[in-house]
Amino acid sequence: MELFAGVPGWLAKKAFPRIDCVIALSPSWAKALNSTCGFRKLVVLNNPVEAKDPAPRTARDPVLLFLGKLEQRKGYTDLIHAFGRVLESIPRATLVMAGHGDIAGARAAARKLGIS
Repeated sequence: MELFAGVPGWLAKKAFPRIDCVIALSPSWAKALNSTCGFRKLVVLNNPVEAKDPAPRTARDPVLLFLGKLEQRKGYTDLIHAFGRVLESIPRATLVMAGHGDIAGARAAARKLGIS
């Protein structure tokens, strides 16, 4: 599992058995953590998302939604650049990016392309 890739085996064997409870942010993470580490107690606490009422849209206004951490390995800047190309042919399209991470970088990339 990538999460523990840099943890030395001896440290994991000493530390993991001492953990009272592990909180996973999704059932899939819980499954991966449990199969990798076999924690005694593992609970799922789903990621909270603040839901707001969106402005009404018509079927002609496509919306692309990105939910996740804004980090390079997830390709969020590639998505912003690609969306700039989408707007050339679908000018009423909207890209919504929700998550945490490099929010300032995402805003800057959109500003640079003129698609804030």
